[in-house]
Amino acid sequence: MNIRWHMDRDPGGDLSEGLLPVEVLEGQRYRHAGRHRQWQHGRFLSKSLLCHEAQFLGLQTTKPEQIRIQRMSAGWPQAQNAEGRPLPISLSISHCGDWAVSAACAQSAGHVGVDLERVESRSQHFIGDYFTEGEQGLLGPLAESDFDTRVTAIWSIKEAVLKALGTGLADPATSVEVLTLPQAHKDNWKKAQVQLTGAPNPKVRWRLVEDDLVLVLAQLPVGSWCMPSA
Repeated sequence: MNIRWHMDRDPGGDLSEGLLPVEVLEGQRYRHAGRHRQWQHGRFLSKSLLCHEAQFLGLQTTKPEQIRIQRMSAGWPQAQNAEGRPLPISLSISHCGDWAVSAACAQSAGHVGVDLERVESRSQHFIGDYFTEGEQGLLGPLAESDFDTRVTAIWSIKEAVLKALGTGLADPATSVEVLTLPQAHKDNWKKAQVQLTGAPNPKVRWRLVEDDLVLVLAQLPVGSWCMPSA
């Protein structure tokens, strides 16, 4: 997977440094202070990632104020230069509480999706609505200690793949089916085999972070992108 990613907890302080005036204006759509902070944190982290990994990603841009992270109509972020022209990369952002993660790859390498979820109990109704029969078979008995982790991992994989596809949950969650889910531990990446309806199968890696967070990276090949650029 030709992906660069950066995950961090909100460092506190002013996160508006490097934001363009048009981005500051966009951020005003978030009226809730906590959601606005998450939005700032995601932009701050993404610009830091792109500047730090510019050479690997094939970018000439090395300063945050030279980058604009534009929220497109379907909700996915597009990296642009300060004049609003798209940069030749795929970018994805996810938040969970005061944590955020950003992932990027060169456009020539495909399309990236990242998701970050806290391990928590989800109802049998949730599982029945969003998981295929095969995925439910991967969970094992409810009494097993890692049951909630496996549920969270499957859900997070679905989210990451649909982000990479460009549709998000506008497509049904069952259009992504997790076929295998090797057990992952903290800071230990594992491959999951995933089947995607109507598109090439993605590459997927997942791991545990901070003991109670699931992190997923998904990458689809070039030509799998479903959403228009505006």
